[in-house]
Amino acid sequence: MAELPPVIEPPPFRDRSSGLKWFGILLIVLGLFCALLVPLALLGTLMMPQTGPNAVPAPSMLMPCAIYGGLAVSLIWLGIGSIQAQRWARTLIMIFSWSGLYFGILMTGFFLYFVLYLLPMPDNQIGVSAMRTVMAAFMTVFFGIFFIALPGWMAWFYTKKDVKATCEVHHAQPSWAESRPPTVLLLTLWLGFSVMTMLVLPFAYHGTVPQFGMVISGTSGIAFCLIQAALLLVGTVLYYRLAPSGWWLLLGLQVIMMASGILNALYLDYNAFYTAIGYTSEQLDNIQKYNFMKGGFGVGFMILCMIPALGLLAWTHRYFASLRPTQSGEVAERL
Repeated sequence: MAELPPVIEPPPFRDRSSGLKWFGILLIVLGLFCALLVPLALLGTLMMPQTGPNAVPAPSMLMPCAIYGGLAVSLIWLGIGSIQAQRWARTLIMIFSWSGLYFGILMTGFFLYFVLYLLPMPDNQIGVSAMRTVMAAFMTVFFGIFFIALPGWMAWFYTKKDVKATCEVHHAQPSWAESRPPTVLLLTLWLGFSVMTMLVLPFAYHGTVPQFGMVISGTSGIAFCLIQAALLLVGTVLYYRLAPSGWWLLLGLQVIMMASGILNALYLDYNAFYTAIGYTSEQLDNIQKYNFMKGGFGVGFMILCMIPALGLLAWTHRYFASLRPTQSGEVAERL
């Protein structure tokens, strides 16, 4: 009688179910906090003076409220998925964590530079240097914990092989989030966010958008936002499907948006822009004190924000090289 082949045991791994549950609870708590910020932002707008230098146009709060609301839904949804050890949740949380780490580092550096070099302070005030140092130290600790350490910790955890194996044991079937490379999915999600942002802009700022150093408002501004949103949406869908035309369309759009941002920083009439949004002349003096987006700093900030997106798009070009027309004229796809 022939001997049976030896049974090959799967490689052991550390079960990370507890960690997935704790991080899931943390994400839900953060989502509830973001949800609480929506009514607080609206209440703060109602309580602020409607006229005077400190007034804020009510429609301008639509954008932060939409962002807080979207974050609340996303974090709670991801938290529930993490508790259930869903494979799609691990992939999406890993993507969002790495994105959050990058933006956390960028925001920390920007706010530190703002406090140390751009924040206006009275010339005759005693201890200005010490005050700046204290503010910078506080912001370093705050941003370091919540915008660098926390997303970095989560990115490290959800990238671990043990976490991936734990999710695969609980759910054997691959999820929709695993149908594309993580870098392709990451850029797709951020492009989707950009599309939604372009759709909110006409309502938040009276159809006013700065483009190529000019102020476009009213019907023209609304039309511009809708056209740009439509092009981004088409490019995003084609890109997600790994169509080369989507890759080239997004490359062209990103180059155009970077050029527009640089021209805005150099040539935009910010007084005309804020007036078109709804700010009064007495509010403009206050705003101009904190307007950091003009000049060389604005150009540098725009480049820092756009270069990673261009780099990521260039990196994912390798996945589009697998699309080759066959002799029959069809397109063969291989992930």
